[in-house]
Amino acid sequence: MGCKYEEQKYPESIVKALSALSFNCVKSKNGCLDPIPYNALYDHERYCGFRLENCSGCKKEMIEKEIKDHEAICGFVKLYCNICETYYQRQHGHDKLDCVLGRQEHV
Repeated sequence: MGCKYEEQKYPESIVKALSALSFNCVKSKNGCLDPIPYNALYDHERYCGFRLENCSGCKKEMIEKEIKDHEAICGFVKLYCNICETYYQRQHGHDKLDCVLGRQEHV
């Protein structure tokens, strides 16, 4: 179970002072150089394009903004065939004739 907490309201003067500040993204070591205003810090860090993710195929860790291009060519990514309703790894290919005749190996 999660811990219960009570949200606290801070004095307006503190919120206003913090809002005037900019911070470096915690992903700066991965290349994000954006100055982040205090009020956008939480959302930026959740959705920053420089956060690390793993490729769905080879599991290599890389920055999020590179994943899409990498997965478009990664041989370990599983693809789905709507004809024979099977998954196959890109590197193994998918023989359309075998697929239509029902002789395709399943991954």
